[in-house]
Amino acid sequence: VPGRAARLAVLLFALNPFHVWYSQEGRGYAFLILFSLAAAWLYLDMVRRGPTVGRAILFALAGTAAALGNLSALFLWAGMGLSLLVLDRPSNRRQWGPWILGFGLAVVLVAPWLLKASGIWAVDRALPGGTGEALRGATTFDPLALPYTVQTFLYGFSLGPSTAELHGPDRLEVVKAYALLLGLGALPVGLGLLGSLGRPGRPLARLLLWILVPAVILVFLAVRNIKPWNPRYVAMALPWILIMVASGLTLWPRRAGFGLTIVLLGLTLWSLGNYYGNGRYAKADLRGAVAFVEAEDRAGDPVLVPSVTGVYIFYQQGLARTIDSYGRPPLKT
Repeated sequence: VPGRAARLAVLLFALNPFHVWYSQEGRGYAFLILFSLAAAWLYLDMVRRGPTVGRAILFALAGTAAALGNLSALFLWAGMGLSLLVLDRPSNRRQWGPWILGFGLAVVLVAPWLLKASGIWAVDRALPGGTGEALRGATTFDPLALPYTVQTFLYGFSLGPSTAELHGPDRLEVVKAYALLLGLGALPVGLGLLGSLGRPGRPLARLLLWILVPAVILVFLAVRNIKPWNPRYVAMALPWILIMVASGLTLWPRRAGFGLTIVLLGLTLWSLGNYYGNGRYAKADLRGAVAFVEAEDRAGDPVLVPSVTGVYIFYQQGLARTIDSYGRPPLKT
């Protein structure tokens, strides 16, 4: 990536509302992104300087750490494996050994968690046949999830409609109300991605594989009703999309590229302002919920905690009884 594009990509990453959102949660997605970047750097180092046993072990450790952040790092492994076979094939047989060591060691290290996940995910649905009841509402996947993911990757969840509004029954009307703002935000992103496609070559092809392979895998899992689509499950692709947008913006004529960059940075800062200061975009706050319940001081009242019961108990100081509703059938009305 040329210097000006690299500097812009780093700036976009530093201000990125999606990354800020997940870096301030007690979950593994920030680690997923961090160690995906480390694995990518080590992959490119092996391509440029040649694979060695030491570099292969470091690559395996970085890939394992990314997978321990979230198992969706496996999607990136698939993209890297394909790019190795298609774009970066070793020039002689001896160089295959370190590559096989790197990928193989990572699989071995993460195998215990893969075995556990296989007992949770309905992996049998990958085979032809029925897919069971949809995991989320009427469907597990909607094509509109793809542009929504790109929008959240650049601007997070705090520009335009809030997540609460998007979960409402009139979400299409809500989106229409924000059409002008969403269109303005899509302009620099779309033109940036389009501009980057004007510089064909191996680096672009590699980035596209690292973006599209995880996306295709998650679409398949969602369509087969194995795992629902969520932007965070392809978070490992965030840095590559930012690189493409930044690179594309620098390829436009200077004035046009500068204007588009100002729009992108302005909306990014606006989204960050909403994240920190606008209650409409507030995320779930378990510690705040615990404090509210304990302030009520109604000893003996049970507390219904869907999905995150263990985390609630961790923060709970009192002895209130909790009821876990995750995985239980809905109550009859």
